Amino acid sequence: MHRSLPVAATLALSLAACSPAPTPLAAGEPSLHAQATWSLVYADEFNGTGLDTSKWIAVNGPANVNSELQYYTPEDVSVQGGSLVLRTQRRAFGGRGYSSGEVRSGNNVTVTRGSAVEWRTKIPKGKGIWPANWLVSTACNGIDGCGSAWPPEIDVMEVRGSQPAVNVMTHWWGSYPNQAYQTSTYTGPDLSQAFHTYRVEWLADSITFYVDGVQRARHTANITSGTMQLVMNTAVGGMFDGNPDGSTTFPQYQYVDYVRVYRNTGGNTAGPNLVTNSSFDGGLSGWGVWSPNNAYQGTAFAETYNGRNGMHGTEYSTSPYEVHTYQIKTGLASGNYTMRAWVRSTGGQSVGEMLVKNFGGAQRSLDIRGYTNWTQVSIPNVNVTNGQAEIGFHTAAGAYQYLYFDDVEFFKQ
Repeated sequence: MHRSLPVAATLALSLAACSPAPTPLAAGEPSLHAQATWSLVYADEFNGTGLDTSKWIAVNGPANVNSELQYYTPEDVSVQGGSLVLRTQRRAFGGRGYSSGEVRSGNNVTVTRGSAVEWRTKIPKGKGIWPANWLVSTACNGIDGCGSAWPPEIDVMEVRGSQPAVNVMTHWWGSYPNQAYQTSTYTGPDLSQAFHTYRVEWLADSITFYVDGVQRARHTANITSGTMQLVMNTAVGGMFDGNPDGSTTFPQYQYVDYVRVYRNTGGNTAGPNLVTNSSFDGGLSGWGVWSPNNAYQGTAFAETYNGRNGMHGTEYSTSPYEVHTYQIKTGLASGNYTMRAWVRSTGGQSVGEMLVKNFGGAQRSLDIRGYTNWTQVSIPNVNVTNGQAEIGFHTAAGAYQYLYFDDVEFFKQ
């Protein structure tokens, strides 16, 4: 749970809601990589003599998150002997008592659903040492909090230095301060004694974690969305493993032999998102609006108020109203599709629904009036047989009753 939030948010994090336990696995269950066809799209083998600054950012500044104690400095980042080396030292530096290294890809290398990322890493250990290889919103910088840009986050390798045999694997969803998470652990050998591979496969319907090529956890609920960057770092102290004590030795080193990014090009995966302006950052561009007697003016719009991550779509009025916000998708291949979106509502409307219609079958609707906090919902298995579908949202409500929707997706399963 390597959150990138301000120190003041740590109490809220301790109260974050957890989802049900992950899908249980038999001990040593074999890898399920065959569920998808993975093609390598980026790799850094760290065989050079310095950090590739066209791809990576060495963070420079004090970590003002999670009650951590370190100052991140490029002085503690190097490429040596075929590995990225992140050094952690006990020393006075930048007003902190420790310095360490963190490398992020920012917007240089990003991943979305349908991606896999694999690291081969040898971790440091010791009470209060906090190594991680993970994915997080591109808006997070490693120094200050992410604010409303967080989640998403997926922690692939995260280890308490005092428990070096236990890897913690977590994914976060929702919208701060109402974020939630699901976490799993894998207990193996002392992971600090050798290099191990840590991999995540992030599909539309699952997030699957592997250690040394063996599936260790699979999460199938509340699959996070968005665009994320890659992060490798070692924190010191804070809320995960507490602060170093007399048993902790310095310097400590995290070695990353390689990082590889894959894209799913076939197999059991979702197709691309077919929704235009799915995040409403372009206002209502790409969306149609309709209401009885064309009385829709001002009842459907995009705004940031009560948002989960920037703009979102809204159906609302100060007087009773009815409105549809929709897109018509044409040229669709026959097959099953899924509509998915993040939604929020006051509740109490006569109608508040997400729907898919005109696809060659009976209209599919989902009542979303009861989601008073941002929640991801879906309509799966929409069997398109006529080459088209209309997707959208419909509200019939009294004054001041709203329906919000964001990050809308429609994709072939």
